[in-house]
Amino acid sequence: MAAAARLVTRRRFAGALLVIATLAGTSPLFAAPGTEEPTTSLADELSGMAKAEYIAGRALYADGDYAAALIKFQSALDASKDNRLLWNLGVCHRGLRHYAEASRLLERYVREGGPRVTDAERAEANQFIAGLRPYVAAVSVHASEAGASVFLDDKLVGVTPLEKYLVDIGQHTIVLKKDRFADHSAALTVTGTTDVLLDVKLPHEGRLVVRAGAGDTIAIDGRVVGSSSHETSLSTGVHKLRVSAPGKKASESEIVIEDGAVRAVDVSLDNSGLPLWAWVGLGAVAVTGASVAGYFIFRSDDPARPGPVLGTMQPYTHQTGVRF
Repeated sequence: MAAAARLVTRRRFAGALLVIATLAGTSPLFAAPGTEEPTTSLADELSGMAKAEYIAGRALYADGDYAAALIKFQSALDASKDNRLLWNLGVCHRGLRHYAEASRLLERYVREGGPRVTDAERAEANQFIAGLRPYVAAVSVHASEAGASVFLDDKLVGVTPLEKYLVDIGQHTIVLKKDRFADHSAALTVTGTTDVLLDVKLPHEGRLVVRAGAGDTIAIDGRVVGSSSHETSLSTGVHKLRVSAPGKKASESEIVIEDGAVRAVDVSLDNSGLPLWAWVGLGAVAVTGASVAGYFIFRSDDPARPGPVLGTMQPYTHQTGVRF
């Protein structure tokens, strides 16, 4: 078959041994060196929607639109279940500089390509994977609790223990989540080639339920978290709770959170910026003043008429706590 009719041509990146598929016609997958090419192409074997999506993906790839080509090739794979298309997905991700995902797809291509993938093609895929190795690292995440969900840059990638998950070079964030435990977040720098091991101890947690007045501001450990009422998970131990509102005396207290337990706190603020004991004291002064006034209003020059008896009130203190 003429070279112009080949579906796949191959270029090697100097020093990286990267094999990049490009489009040049409608030939089958490339054949092993020194052997005759297959008589049918992947396009010939696909049919219906799978074939249409595959052909559209080839055109998009040729135009350099790797993201759109990726969508089309994935659609063709979903429709046909032909795992040879994993090559096409891999080279699209390589074009998008998603080195780790390209490696994962090509590893699947080697494992799952089936008998129609030749030994030479598997060898080339392995060579492709080796060329990507300097741009990825295998990250393992171990935790004090098994079964914790591992999120890489907000994407769920597995559960602990997570072994040798490929990650692109660069800055990343890993978050571990598990019921009854506080979330654990860690920054991760991947330089490539060197594998990374994270060993994490998950802190235990309980629940805090705060019920306050309408519009009251609720802050936990110095951070405003809501108003009126709030429920959240907190790591076990002591936390600071503050409830405040304009014109009212703030309530501040320390709350102990126990592992697996729910702590409910009801908070009712005073109706002014003055503490309740101050209002009680002022009430006592007012009562005393009224008594004195009454004494002068109702006193009589008649020495036989007794005057009012002045009383006292004690202050009350209250506190609320492309393979192509």
